[in-house]
Amino acid sequence: MKIIYFGTDKHSELVLDKIIKANNSISLVITQPDSIRSRGSKKSPTPVKILCEKERIDFKERLPTNEEIKKINPDIIIVASYGKIIPEFIINSSKYGAINLHPSLLPKHRGPSPVQTTLINGEKETGTTIILLNKVIDGGPIISQEKYKIKPEETYADLIERLFLIGAKNINKILTKPKLISNAKPQEEKEATHTRKIEKSDGYINWNQEGKNIIQIVKALSEKPGTYSFIDGKKIKIHKVSNYEQSDIFNEPGRLNVGPNNDLNVSTSDGRITINELQLEGKKRMKAEDFILGYKVYTRINNERIYKKLS
Repeated sequence: MKIIYFGTDKHSELVLDKIIKANNSISLVITQPDSIRSRGSKKSPTPVKILCEKERIDFKERLPTNEEIKKINPDIIIVASYGKIIPEFIINSSKYGAINLHPSLLPKHRGPSPVQTTLINGEKETGTTIILLNKVIDGGPIISQEKYKIKPEETYADLIERLFLIGAKNINKILTKPKLISNAKPQEEKEATHTRKIEKSDGYINWNQEGKNIIQIVKALSEKPGTYSFIDGKKIKIHKVSNYEQSDIFNEPGRLNVGPNNDLNVSTSDGRITINELQLEGKKRMKAEDFILGYKVYTRINNERIYKKLS
């Protein structure tokens, strides 16, 4: 079977690797051009490009022309986290069509941030859907769908990897039995929900909300775009939190406190949570107990500790 694969990031690279290891032949891979992916000015290749170079797979960093596609005469096109809209002439160019991996139970959570939205909402179940691409973004007929129960400790990084592994497994099943595509069922449009693009500002933590909501926000956004607050006018990244304790006897939201076991706690609107890992502006990521040793989280007035407030 002749395959054209569209993908860019590390999750797409994971899927491509699983497809290759299942002894499928990739005729061409389309990925994004090298770009600046972290601080500095040096451009880096996409994870998919790196894998193609390692496996000696033909790839392009631009969309193929109609003539190039006709020359390959693909049986199927696979899309997994490519990052751009694919033109209709490409979608309709293969024998079995173009299939796409989406990490949600479509038609729920269409759009760019299904995994983050799932975690922020505190949902207990999600899944991976393989659809046949059409003009409607994430709205094509469903070829396969597999549910997944979210573990309490799973973060965005954990969950998205799990969902793409599930997707890779089901794509390989489709490649083994491509006639499954002909049984694709239309989505229920009335049940469709949509997610939005996550902005950097979404990572700002408002402590005047329930602690369980803050924990879910950190799980969803701490990796990207990053969750943060401010202390003494300095930005402080909050990487990991836990131990939601509901009570109305704690301090005002955002107020810090050090517990008897050297836990760094912060008050919320309905109790408190524990900060496990953080990173002060200009410093390295560290455990909260190390932060307490090196940073004065309180002032002393008349022999009384007045703890600082995150804002």
